Amino acid sequence: MPSAIISIWSRNPDGSYNGKDVWITESESYQTLDFEFTPNESGEVFCYIALLTHQDGFDNTDIYVDELRVEEIGDAPTDIDPRPSGKNLLTNSTFGQDFQPWSFTDYNPQNIADLNRYIIKVGNNKKVRLELPGAASTTFLNNTWTGIYQEVTLYAGNEYQLEANMERIVPDGTQYETIVNLYAYKPTTDTSDEAWLGSIDYKFNRAGNHLYRQTLTPTETAIYYITARVFGWGNDGKPIGVNLDNIRVKRVR
Repeated sequence: MPSAIISIWSRNPDGSYNGKDVWITESESYQTLDFEFTPNESGEVFCYIALLTHQDGFDNTDIYVDELRVEEIGDAPTDIDPRPSGKNLLTNSTFGQDFQPWSFTDYNPQNIADLNRYIIKVGNNKKVRLELPGAASTTFLNNTWTGIYQEVTLYAGNEYQLEANMERIVPDGTQYETIVNLYAYKPTTDTSDEAWLGSIDYKFNRAGNHLYRQTLTPTETAIYYITARVFGWGNDGKPIGVNLDNIRVKRVR
C-alpha cells in the first residue's frame, strides 16, 4: 500500500501553483518524474520537491533525488476558447438546485463519523457545508477528505479565474488556521499525467465570509475537475467546518 507522496510543484509569483503528487510504495525503484507548467506572470517562480510521509501507516520512508532541474521547452500552445470572456463556466454555482450537477469526492479509510457534506440555507441563500471532525492524533486523518467537484473544459494558454465565497465555522474557544483545498484537477489522459492548478492548500484564519480568488493557466486543453474539499492532511487533527457558495470559473484572457 502507498505510504508516502512525492510532490513536485511550482509556485507562481501570484501564489498560485502548478504540479502533481505521485504515490510511492516500498516496491518501486528509481523513476523519472516531470510536469509542464506555464507561469501566469513574469517574476520569480519557486520550484520544489517534497516528501509527504505516513499517508498509510507509519513505515520509515526515504527518497533519493538527483538532477532536479527546470528546462525551457518553448512557447506554450494556445487554443481558442469559444466562450465569451467573463462568463461563469460552472452550473449552479450558488447551489439553488442543491448539488445538481456537482459530483462528490470522498475518502474515509478510518471509517470516521461526522465526515459531512450537505446544503444549508442562510436567509434566502444556499451554501455547501463541508465538515471534518477532529482527531486525537495530528496524523490520524491525513488521508481523509470530503468535497464536491464539477467538470469543465479549460483551454491551453488561456487564463482563468477561480473564485468562491468562503467562511469558516470556528468552534467556541478555539483559534487556529484551517486549510481548504480549492483547485482545478486534470485526470491522467492518453498523452499526459494528472495535474493540479490553483492554490491547492488555501490556509486562513478568518471566521467571516470572504472572497477566495486564484488564477488558473492550463497548459493542456482538457476536462478539469473544479474541486472544493476539506482534507485531513495539514490540519493537524483539528476539526474543520466551512461554508462555500458562488463557486465560479471565468476566462479573463
